Amino acid sequence: MTSSAKWAYYGPGNLGICVAFGSLRECVESAVTGRVERDEGLWAGVR
Repeated sequence: MTSSAKWAYYGPGNLGICVAFGSLRECVESAVTGRVERDEGLWAGVR
């Protein structure tokens, strides 16, 4: 999980890994719980 658009773009191609893109808050919550945490309200209306 990353809040960096650049890392989300280059990570999969360079390292062959899956990347989850999110806000800093989502990244911290994901680190605490050990799984990807999403706040769908943050991304409402984003296309």
